[in-house]
Amino acid sequence: MNPFMVVCTFKDGIEMPEIMALAPQERDAAKVLQDAGQLGAIRLATPNRKVFLEVFAADIAEAEATVTGLPMGPLWDLEIYPIVQPAQILGE
Repeated sequence: MNPFMVVCTFKDGIEMPEIMALAPQERDAAKVLQDAGQLGAIRLATPNRKVFLEVFAADIAEAEATVTGLPMGPLWDLEIYPIVQPAQILGE
């Protein structure tokens, strides 16, 4: 499994009541993925309409499928970045 950072931006027109209605389902689905080792940290930047997800997957396509399968997945535009560990950058 490879680590990815997925930046999820709420699409234009998505309002807070729509988000809050899905919050309990999202929490439960995220817990299942965390228990399975597919999802790590979840960080919210609500004033910026963004959610940051640490995803563990074989490749970008699998990381995308993991996130779009979440209840809030259809509400987001995604940017997916492979994470490189600092030791890899420094050649250690």
